[in-house]
Amino acid sequence: MGVSGLLDKEGYTLQDVMPLVRVKPHVLRYWEQMLPLIRSGRDEGGHRVWTAGQLRMLLRVRHLVVERGVAVTAAGDALLREAAGDSAQVKAGLEGVRDALAATLLRLRNSSGPGEGLRPPALEGANPGDPSRVGVSLEQLIAQGVLPLPDDEKSGGGYPPLPVVSPAIPEREGVRLVYSHLFARGAPEAVARALAALVRYRLSQESRQEDPVPLVVAVPWGCQELYRQFFPEETFLLPVPPLRYRQRVCCAPTLAVLLAVASSRDLDLALRRWERETIHIWAADSPHSIPQDTLSPRARETSCGVVLGVRAAPSGYRLTESAAIHLEAWRPHLEKTLRCGRWVRRPPKKGPLPGEFSSFRLWLRDLSALEGAAVLVSAGRHPGVWRGSSWLEQVRLVWGEAPFSGFPGEVR
Repeated sequence: MGVSGLLDKEGYTLQDVMPLVRVKPHVLRYWEQMLPLIRSGRDEGGHRVWTAGQLRMLLRVRHLVVERGVAVTAAGDALLREAAGDSAQVKAGLEGVRDALAATLLRLRNSSGPGEGLRPPALEGANPGDPSRVGVSLEQLIAQGVLPLPDDEKSGGGYPPLPVVSPAIPEREGVRLVYSHLFARGAPEAVARALAALVRYRLSQESRQEDPVPLVVAVPWGCQELYRQFFPEETFLLPVPPLRYRQRVCCAPTLAVLLAVASSRDLDLALRRWERETIHIWAADSPHSIPQDTLSPRARETSCGVVLGVRAAPSGYRLTESAAIHLEAWRPHLEKTLRCGRWVRRPPKKGPLPGEFSSFRLWLRDLSALEGAAVLVSAGRHPGVWRGSSWLEQVRLVWGEAPFSGFPGEVR
């Protein structure tokens, strides 16, 4: 079963759309006059309604016109190019994910209340039983057959061997995607500041400076403005949707990032503008993950579009926190990718229902189940960074030479 049909509404009224689009009613009417694709229909009561696809296009138009300063007619041309650029196979596989994220945006925007910005939900300090505050439902993905049922069939442990191939320097490196900081638990501002300083330091250590590689930073949903303060304007900030399972927040950053990568039309447009086809996943906080992309050419050669970085160790090869994804080849394998993870139970004697499945775990190394390839990469000698509540302290210990100006205070 595909990932389509995840929206729980057949149409969106003016009351639904206006808090999302955030423009004056006469501006919305002007857009409809200029762009027939987003022109609303009428329900039985004569009220204006938009389909899920039109809602996505409206959000896209708003981004281009309001945030990027693009003319309305040019925004319409961009919509047409995007529609023509997606192949039928990939488009069919992505529409449901895009619908789910649009529905998430609607739920989160409505739950924020009048006059409040979109904020990422959290259990602490909020009502954990309120499903409108906790994002994309994993139950929906299970119902559509995208995620496996919670059971004991997959116990994890051990990874299938992959053929190890030599690295290659591409003519144009893939876009760098940084996301490992999403595993950190700490004040969002402190994490954003430290990450910006660390990324700047590690990129400054590169020998190749003549062709700057575009940078994509995954950010928690609703934190774009916060991260924008610390990263250059040309950095692409990828909003990552929060996930929920049984009305509680589910911490699964890799799963959330892959859903965001698969469904973001803004990212598609940015890749076309940069003339890039691959994404190089780089853990900026890990010494075993280097900024230079030597994986992308090999990703193009695999049927699944995914390769993982490995490093030499006394016991053989060990997986590093780096990978490359060739989007055109990988997107048809989205459902298979999500099934590489496994359900985990609550530890004994912990939580209200110990022993029940509580979350879905998907690590980057789990993608070895796609049977792509492994690429031998250089790795640093520093110990790894332990993520979680001590991430800020760990980053400072491992990367003590980085200029954390006033760490974890202001990054200048």
